[in-house]
Amino acid sequence: MVSFSEYYSFRHIIQDFAPFFKIISLFFAIAYIVFASLKKRKSIRIISFISSLFFFVSFLIILYFHIKIYNNIYLTANFLKTPLRLFPPLWIESEKIFFWTFLMLLFSFPVLISSKNDLEKIKPICFIIAAFLIAVAFIDPFSNPLPILHSEITALESAANSWQSGPSISYIMNFYYRVKYFYHSAYMWIHPPLLFISYALFSLAFPYHLMLIFKKDSPNSLFEEFSYKLVALGYIFLTFGMLVGYPWAIEAWSNEAWWWSPKINVSIMMWLFYTAYLHARIYPQNWTKRTSFVLGALSFVSLIFTYATTYFMPGVHSYG
Repeated sequence: MVSFSEYYSFRHIIQDFAPFFKIISLFFAIAYIVFASLKKRKSIRIISFISSLFFFVSFLIILYFHIKIYNNIYLTANFLKTPLRLFPPLWIESEKIFFWTFLMLLFSFPVLISSKNDLEKIKPICFIIAAFLIAVAFIDPFSNPLPILHSEITALESAANSWQSGPSISYIMNFYYRVKYFYHSAYMWIHPPLLFISYALFSLAFPYHLMLIFKKDSPNSLFEEFSYKLVALGYIFLTFGMLVGYPWAIEAWSNEAWWWSPKINVSIMMWLFYTAYLHARIYPQNWTKRTSFVLGALSFVSLIFTYATTYFMPGVHSYG
């Protein structure tokens, strides 16, 4: 008789943590908005430290949950020399927005606590972080931890306890391939993190582009330089991440027309938008500067659209 009772028990424990996570995240969001609006420089430093620490602790809880999965969920079969244990990545399903927000907090932390940065430079970061904190409060990783994987685990338990039936054997084999070629693929541990790093950097740059677009007088050179550095760095991670995804697609979906996947096509569109933004910054004329700010904002809109396609457009990226 196969039982994953310890996994179920800990899953219930972290579900109990969900209401606290939601309330505290919303509190941080309000604090960022209020302190930035009232120009409370010292308070911003404090809330940046506390919120980063809280999300770090939350990340450790998620990590421990994944370790619990590794220790309790395993597959044994005649064709396996040793049991196949499952350690899911830390940036799938309901954990995506959390991981994205966590990276934003980490990257913004040195900027927000540094005494060298004036208040006008850090205010836009406070507002975009607040927006993501609100998002992660409603799409949190604790209320329903890894729902797709959880359904797979419960189905695996059922299949393992009735292994003699044909459907059960078929499911166990499918689960084996999912673990080996999806959850444990080396590409899964490189491709998505690189993209999320770029997403976090692009997100931090977005409010500066908006402010530069609607600023009636001459553009703020400090905003221009800072947003450009964020995008330029994010572009490197985005490009490398997309290149790493190419051999993974060939390996994982060799018999499918993966190049027609909506997510892949809109990802290329997003890359082209950011490429156009960086090229527009090459020329110093005022009209190209204004164009680059619009391109920077549109690039972020295309990023959000690219991320959303995972959920409402069918394709090879619809899973996980």
